[in-house]
Amino acid sequence: MTEFPLMICALRRNKGTVVLLVALIAFSVAVVTNCGFLIFNVVTDSLTSTGVDESNIGIIQNIGVIGKSDGLPVAENLAQLERLPFVKATAFGLPPLAGVSEIEVANSLTQPPDISVSYFEGSQGFQETLGLKVIEGKLIDANDIPDAVTQDKLLPILITQQLAIRLFGKQNCIGELVYSESRRFRVAGVIATLKSTIPEVTDLSIVASQRFHDERYGGIYLIRSKPGHIDSALALASKKLHELNPYHVQPLVQTFSKFREDRLSKRVALAQVLALLVAIQSVVTSFSMGSLTSLWVTQRKIQIGIRRALGSTASQVRVYFLIENLIIAGVGSTFGVVLGIVCNRLLMQIFEVAQIPWSWCLFPFILSIFVGQMFALGPAISASRVSPGIIMRI
Repeated sequence: MTEFPLMICALRRNKGTVVLLVALIAFSVAVVTNCGFLIFNVVTDSLTSTGVDESNIGIIQNIGVIGKSDGLPVAENLAQLERLPFVKATAFGLPPLAGVSEIEVANSLTQPPDISVSYFEGSQGFQETLGLKVIEGKLIDANDIPDAVTQDKLLPILITQQLAIRLFGKQNCIGELVYSESRRFRVAGVIATLKSTIPEVTDLSIVASQRFHDERYGGIYLIRSKPGHIDSALALASKKLHELNPYHVQPLVQTFSKFREDRLSKRVALAQVLALLVAIQSVVTSFSMGSLTSLWVTQRKIQIGIRRALGSTASQVRVYFLIENLIIAGVGSTFGVVLGIVCNRLLMQIFEVAQIPWSWCLFPFILSIFVGQMFALGPAISASRVSPGIIMRI
């Protein structure tokens, strides 16, 4: 601590090198803070469950061709698919990540609907095909599902836990009514989670089913297989639908896992590019810090020799340079964190990226100081080996 004023004076005399090092560290920390946070979010999203039985669900888009036969009714197609080997359940409707619609709801007729929710609606067997897990109440009873053509119907629904809390607080919501602008719903059960998109800030979703009979629609058929047999079940289902509806086309036949992978592929590719950028930036910054510190040691050999001649040991010289580097790295990292937060706020306005919490900045701050000390260790050891006899060359 007694040498701290001397360190400050030395840093002032060599302010050109110090400013360059601080700027280099600050820029690197700002890049790592923002890119690292985006990469972390992508990795987190890739591990986030949508709430359905993802590994055992297949998707078949079966649509008609203008001027050709409309094919069999949806109900008949579903009945035929359920008889196939390896098939556990089938339904007609949109899965997560497929552009599910949104509606606004409220828990009373006396107030306008103001809570925006993802609205999942499908045919009979929809909830079973998705593989939803009920944590309160029960799955919608098959006998309670109204016909698709029924007017002014009261639809039984499943809602996510977050939506239940938003609508009814912590009280029991089973049997309670929910209202949209044009529909009425009755809560049959609460599920843990069901996400329509990834990433999704809130987990507010509704699941409703309607019974199809003679309706002839083109759209998405969902297949849920027995565990581990989705590829076989999907291939058989696709072939069967083609046989039942020969004039229909199938532009999409995929497992949900592959469907999800494709939907997230652009974000994953961006994360890979950012990871490469962070790696290159870190390597360049680390070696630059080491080179500049070595240059600094070379320029100060006479000063080091005088310190050695006055009695400083090799370990004291080594610690002296490491503490100096620690001060520089600490100042540069602090500026880098501030710069990273400022850049994040600008990116939030332009690209709608997530806000970086201050706690996240602790990671690049500590990492920068650790790497800086590691790359300063070599020059510090080199400085400690300077002979006191070097002053004789003055």
